Amino acid sequence: MSEKLEKRLEKRKKIIETGFALFKKNTVAATAIDDVVKAAGIARGTFYLYFRDKNDLLEQIIMHKSAENMRIILNNFLLEAENTQLTLRDFITSFLRHYFDFMESNKDILAIVQKNTSSFLRFVKDIPDAEIRDIYNRIIKKMENFGFSCENANKAIYIVAEMVGSICADAVLVGKPYTLEEIKPSVLDASVAVLESFI
Repeated sequence: MSEKLEKRLEKRKKIIETGFALFKKNTVAATAIDDVVKAAGIARGTFYLYFRDKNDLLEQIIMHKSAENMRIILNNFLLEAENTQLTLRDFITSFLRHYFDFMESNKDILAIVQKNTSSFLRFVKDIPDAEIRDIYNRIIKKMENFGFSCENANKAIYIVAEMVGSICADAVLVGKPYTLEEIKPSVLDASVAVLESFI
């Protein structure tokens, strides 16, 4: 990677991290682009080299944080899944346990990312992070061993992730209509049913 590209990536990451900190502290609505620019120590024009507007910044924060979160969750999950013989139910139970634990202990991230925790799945093939693509592909291969086609594995993951992401956000952030503890068994059953429908 060239030094120039590396500096651009560092600057972009700094804007993302600054925006995330401000959105977390003041909410998205109460944070202006000028606040981000000032806190990041950059010129306003520099902001627009990387982002179209505040909504684009928010979308990129969601992608960045979702990717970071999923790297942690998926790495922990794969360590367990690759070292044991799992049934399909064990496979999804293991993943959801890691997912629930992470969400409960990272409410500050969830407050910004909210129901978009799974949004990275829409763009996983375009993510420049080779590690995440590799982890994701290993999960797809594992699912193929359970009898999924590659396409159905991708669809099933997308549906389950969207469903679980929305439920987790409500359960962890507001505890309504159910707390995470109350809803976990039903989320597991629904996730297994979705996965089994694709085999």
